[in-house]
Amino acid sequence: MVKAKFSNEMIKLLEQLKGSILEKYAIDNETNGASTYCKLGIDTNKVCLDIYNEETSVDWFSSNINVQKEDISVFSCKKRNHEDKFVPYIDKSYVIIVNVNEKINEVQIVSDIINVNNDEYTIDYDTAIIIDTERHKYVFSRKWFFSEEIFINVDKDMTEIYPIQEVMKSWSNDGEFDVVVNRIV
Repeated sequence: MVKAKFSNEMIKLLEQLKGSILEKYAIDNETNGASTYCKLGIDTNKVCLDIYNEETSVDWFSSNINVQKEDISVFSCKKRNHEDKFVPYIDKSYVIIVNVNEKINEVQIVSDIINVNNDEYTIDYDTAIIIDTERHKYVFSRKWFFSEEIFINVDKDMTEIYPIQEVMKSWSNDGEFDVVVNRIV
């Protein structure tokens, strides 16, 4: 099974968000707040994180099941000093700051386990971070495995943002492959 997931250390960083105040998040200005390219800043009163969705070389399978390396986009995160400003992935002069100031009750990771052609290969893929606050649900998600865009949605469910049927379609190679998806939150 191929794993494209947050590391244990990264999960510990994300766990630090729980109970803190989500002060703001920061993105580039390319899509007027609907998404950001490859990098998102999350600032709380306890910890600041930069969330990435960048291409990473992972073990992959060719059609004859030989392991090879493939560059796919994978979520990761790094701690940022509170006094350091968010810097977009691609140098841009304008950053959108979304002020929130809400207590974080829960942080969840959404993973899709994608099985192609009856176990020909399987990938366990982190597809979203959900931050539940006292007033809203913030979903920072990704889509297709080569896309480095991070989508921002408020008070929407993953079934609206990236339905399992769409995941299956994107992995089916135009219907050539049989795909089963199990989503875990």
